[in-house]
Amino acid sequence: MAQKYTIKQILLTNQGWWHFHEKHKDNLRPAIVTSIVKLLSCKNIFRGYCVYHCSNPKCSHVKHVPFTCKCKACSSCGKKATEIWIQKQNQILPNTSWQHITFTIPCELWDFFWHNRQLLNLVGSIAANCVMTLAKKKKITVGVFIAIHTFGRTLSRNVHIHLSVTTGGLSADLKQWKNMFFHQATLMRMWRYQIISLFRKNQNDLTIPSEIKKQLSAKFSFSQLLDQLYKKMWVVDCAKPTANHKQNVGYLGRYVKRPAIAESKLKHYSGNEITFVYLDHRTKTYKNLTLPTEQFIARFVQHIPDV
Repeated sequence: MAQKYTIKQILLTNQGWWHFHEKHKDNLRPAIVTSIVKLLSCKNIFRGYCVYHCSNPKCSHVKHVPFTCKCKACSSCGKKATEIWIQKQNQILPNTSWQHITFTIPCELWDFFWHNRQLLNLVGSIAANCVMTLAKKKKITVGVFIAIHTFGRTLSRNVHIHLSVTTGGLSADLKQWKNMFFHQATLMRMWRYQIISLFRKNQNDLTIPSEIKKQLSAKFSFSQLLDQLYKKMWVVDCAKPTANHKQNVGYLGRYVKRPAIAESKLKHYSGNEITFVYLDHRTKTYKNLTLPTEQFIARFVQHIPDV
């Protein structure tokens, strides 16, 4: 049987997290530190515990069950939270046809979301507004749920939106159901325009990442960079509709409540390097990536949300 590795093991071995924290503490968001402390204390007795004992007074057996951390960075707690979330959504979402849509953003803009985290609170609603605007033109109300996704399969930065929408909706009088399908080209143009407009509107208040600053000059401004990006084709992927919401709920559940990488993908840990497997989008094959512990921790913790 293959050896199992855990995120907690990587953080604790050779004081990996402690050394990382001491080196980068001035640049770590409070949410990262809080989440890692919770993760490391998960199921430890000092978190508190429940005591169970037999109702038979002659039985002296006692069992202490320590509390879990209930933190999204924790694979164990995330798995349980995901199961609960999926069960809840399956009960409340309408049992009709749904379409899954992925809204991507050009890589040149990804780092902006780490320097201007308020933007993460806006892009989800922009994606939802795109589909609701189209539905409004049909005079119907559709159902929508979304997940903001900040990482790629190698734990790199890759901000995009996963959205699921009903392939139809209720008429204004709530008495009639009208079918509707969403098309990639139309959504791409709307999404691209809205995101570029967001950056234009806020450009004077944005912190510009260093890599972008290097590209800018008196002859090439940030507005001109946005002009270039606006001329590109952005990827908006509209999947084939599914008969009900359960497949989409199960898919999004992996991103809503769980950490950026599943522990089942961790294949080897030497104490200094961690190897994990990922699916290469271009070749459609599984590949291994080996990173030094510090670099792996850096990639992992950057995707811990603020709430």
